Amino acid sequence: AINPHTDIAATGRYEVFVRPVTRYQNTDDPGEGEIHEEQLACIYQPDGRCTHMLPPEIVASLYKRYQYMQQQHAKKMEQLQAGSFPEELHKLLCRYNEGTVSTLNSERYTIEARH
Repeated sequence: AINPHTDIAATGRYEVFVRPVTRYQNTDDPGEGEIHEEQLACIYQPDGRCTHMLPPEIVASLYKRYQYMQQQHAKKMEQLQAGSFPEELHKLLCRYNEGTVSTLNSERYTIEARH
């Protein structure tokens, strides 16, 4: 389904754009809510669909870390066949979507997906 508030024309590649997004927020009263607009980073698939949205400051922080890895660990990034930042951000958000819970076992870290 197309979302007219967030989707764009297909570009053929992963993209990240910060843009105003109209959102509906529920209130305590059933059937009541508020419509507001906020700046969000939309992460787009090559077909133009916005699959995830994040606050711009989180995307900026992740981008700095991506750049650091590109500059300081280029061989590792090549070995891992890392894609562009938008592609890697999309993959990250698909792996750790809403409802994913991280727990700590005594011997190792375990990720549990709870939906």
